[in-house]
Amino acid sequence: MLRVLQRLPRKLALPSPHHNIRCASTTFEYLDIEDTGNEYSIVRMHRKPVNSFNLDFIKEMIEAVDCCEKTSRGMVLTSSLKVFSAGLDIQELYNPSEDRLQEFWNGFQELNLRLHSSPLVTVAVINGPAPAGGCALSLQCDYRIMAEGKSIIGLNETHLGLTAPLWLCKVFAQVVGHRLAELHLSLGTLLPPEEALSIGLIDAVVPADQLMDSADAEMKKWLAIPELGRSRTKGLLRKEYIDEFVSKREEDAQMFTGAVKDPMLQDVLTKYLQALQKRSR
Repeated sequence: MLRVLQRLPRKLALPSPHHNIRCASTTFEYLDIEDTGNEYSIVRMHRKPVNSFNLDFIKEMIEAVDCCEKTSRGMVLTSSLKVFSAGLDIQELYNPSEDRLQEFWNGFQELNLRLHSSPLVTVAVINGPAPAGGCALSLQCDYRIMAEGKSIIGLNETHLGLTAPLWLCKVFAQVVGHRLAELHLSLGTLLPPEEALSIGLIDAVVPADQLMDSADAEMKKWLAIPELGRSRTKGLLRKEYIDEFVSKREEDAQMFTGAVKDPMLQDVLTKYLQALQKRSR
């Protein structure tokens, strides 16, 4: 059996009424949580240099979702760095042990499931580039706001010889439509903000200095809706996706680990890491 994180995705439920509960006992290395005092929290990622997800960072992100669900009705996900997230940490994929790779991918599955199924109102504030795994996390949120400028967003797994997992392909298609999903997933397109907005991959583009004000206004709009109706509607619309994700979770993990272990992919990763080392000199 594949090793999994302790928690499995829960059914959507109303958040705890004890909004004054604090997560003071939790110490995070790669993120900060701010209680805004307006019924929502802000989670700021800061794993240098580009918020790439290794296993420890993934575990912290899951803990952060737990914390917000205990203390808040909503969560804004953003970054303290110039990059929203560059996606998966390549070091986790380069010549990994079988156990480590399985645990890593089960963690990333869990994080995406928890975000997608959370009763929280979730708003992604995309303040910088969000390729691959960064795009994936934003897709699991209820609403996406992106800074105007030179940033990019998209799923570019094909450029590394990988395939985006079925659950990620499906949520991408739900957001932009099947034809556009097939086109952009196949080509591994990374889109600038205005193009991403034009296909519905994000919901708003604003100047960088207005991101948090826009997130606050959007969050207040969502939180003004009675909790029971909003969370149940979310649960009904997302149930089929979540059920399929859970039922095929082990199959997906086997496909992912098999793809990563492929010698051809490892050769691609070797050359990619060598190129990164040359740039850093």
